[in-house]
Amino acid sequence: MEETMQWLRRVHDSSELRHGFISSEVRIAYMSMKHAFRKRVDKKLAPTHAMLLLIINEYPNSSQQRLSEIIGLQRSTIARTIDEFEKRGWAKRAKKSRDRRSLEIRITPKGKKLVSKITPKITSIDQQIEKVLGKKKKAQLMNLLKEFQDAMWNY
Repeated sequence: MEETMQWLRRVHDSSELRHGFISSEVRIAYMSMKHAFRKRVDKKLAPTHAMLLLIINEYPNSSQQRLSEIIGLQRSTIARTIDEFEKRGWAKRAKKSRDRRSLEIRITPKGKKLVSKITPKITSIDQQIEKVLGKKKKAQLMNLLKEFQDAMWNY
């Protein structure tokens, strides 16, 4: 942990030029979140993949298209991730009863067990962010990130 903190301090002190570009700050923020996630939640599961598993649990029998819209990942990425989930026994594809051409994604009992294990840990990361920033600043950050996403998407 100390080694990682030293690295992050060096990054913060490295260059005013880097700090002048928001893309660098967003990337470092994502790396920081990924580090916390791997340390506190699961070493092998990426944060986005964990969220996809939680979404599959929350929205059972959704199509890959619907999951793509909910989480904000491309369908091809969703397909590859679902392939991996099937290999690990966490989720499965099934034909829809009313439309045999479409597939729906279902969580398996093994996937439900993993969701039960990681959900409190993911929640604890959000709680830590709120503890450090406070409720108001956390809400502001969420709103700013959404505005940022819209601005970049429409650029």
